[in-house]
Amino acid sequence: MNAMNWVFVPHGLTAEVLERAFRRAYRTFYTRPDVLWGLAKTLAGEPRFLRPVARYVRVGVRDWLAVDPGRSAEAALAS
Repeated sequence: MNAMNWVFVPHGLTAEVLERAFRRAYRTFYTRPDVLWGLAKTLAGEPRFLRPVARYVRVGVRDWLAVDPGRSAEAALAS
């Protein structure tokens, strides 16, 4: 994976399975309380980071909701 596309898909798996596992791992890591607390402390101490972080969050949420173009936003939120 090059952070955008799966370069290698092992035999017996699909790109969709890998993508779901990657998203689950990413979400699990970045929603840990200590990671969120560290981000909040950084933003409180350095308000200049607020605009870039807001942009990253906006792009991340848009990407998260667009998992499957044929899927509704409600279905994406339910997963």
